[in-house]
Amino acid sequence: MLRILLAHILPRRREVPFKTGPLPMGTAAELSQASERLMNKVTSGQIGLSDAKGIADLLELRRHILETENLEKRVRAIEQKTDEKEKDTLETLH
Repeated sequence: MLRILLAHILPRRREVPFKTGPLPMGTAAELSQASERLMNKVTSGQIGLSDAKGIADLLELRRHILETENLEKRVRAIEQKTDEKEKDTLETLH
């Protein structure tokens, strides 16, 4: 009964911040390096699995953003080439 009451009286424990050191995240290769560093910290006991999962989720979010940016650049390049070919075709016809 005391445990139940204490759970309501005491404030909940907040997440304790920890340092991972810089994790490179600018490219897919850097994300791979960051993931490897994270795995090494987990396997060496420097950080817990649940904390690592949170960081891995952030790395995955960053990967998704990089992927979207890359696809956007590729689509723009294709559109630009298509527009140039259409202009060339129209100029040739006139």
